[in-house]
Amino acid sequence: MKKYKGYQAKFLGKELLVPLPKLNKELAKTVAPVNETTDNILRYPNYSVVQSASRKFPIYSAANINGKLFKSITRKEVKGSWKKDRRISLDHQWGKELYAAPMSDFDKGHLTKREDVQWSRITERAKLAAKETFYYTNAAPQHKNLNQALWRRIEDYILHKETIDEGLKVSVFTGPVLKANDPFFVNEVRNQSVQIPALYWKVVYYIKKGKLHQVGFLAGQEGILRRKKIVKAPSTSRGQTEDNFMGFGEADTYQVKVKLLEAITGLKFPKAKELLVDQRPQKLILEEVTLRGSEKQTFINGLVL
Repeated sequence: MKKYKGYQAKFLGKELLVPLPKLNKELAKTVAPVNETTDNILRYPNYSVVQSASRKFPIYSAANINGKLFKSITRKEVKGSWKKDRRISLDHQWGKELYAAPMSDFDKGHLTKREDVQWSRITERAKLAAKETFYYTNAAPQHKNLNQALWRRIEDYILHKETIDEGLKVSVFTGPVLKANDPFFVNEVRNQSVQIPALYWKVVYYIKKGKLHQVGFLAGQEGILRRKKIVKAPSTSRGQTEDNFMGFGEADTYQVKVKLLEAITGLKFPKAKELLVDQRPQKLILEEVTLRGSEKQTFINGLVL
């Protein structure tokens, strides 16, 4: 594979750095080694990934999006097919064996969306970037009620209604919450038990009036997975702390403080101003993800660029 630059911390400006999230000590121990690197970061065109060896899913995917250079390329034109990344051990990534297993009613949920990275001054480079999102290291199992519903509409809103239409630059981190008590898939895969992430998060960085801002989102899917009997009944050993987040079990999406995401992911995100003042998670409804009237508004709950 050609060596790519991957995610760029200086993408939003030399004085407005957005470095990759820092992992706590326990999470850092789980990172999959990457061949010919010292930092174990998988770099692709316009995005990067850090993979969990123990869970075989990404810890996070980080993307730079340039709305001015976006190229309109269809999925058919990309001709991308899912594959494992041979820069890390094949034993450190789930692939077709999981998504084709009986009862595996999962979408291969792109963490970094195909369209997010299909930008460049040269169309063929944008097409290559889109094609290079089809690695299992950039995917995690999401039920269609999550992947194809509000979560996807928020992604599309950020990309199309804001970044592309307004010619903006944004940096986006996305990943599953890899909890110790995540539910188990009902069937073993290659004689292994598979824990399915119940929560997904996203942090978007953007510039407003010359200052760096951030907004966080959290979505859950455990409720729908249980009702569809895709995962096993919960363990009786759930801890008190993690029980606090079971309210996100349904396939709903919330705007949350980034501090909450740090508490449940084990990641430390770059500091930036947040316009969400209320500490309580804000449940999102589709009507809120809109442009209101003639005044340009962005994201959720009155955040204005």
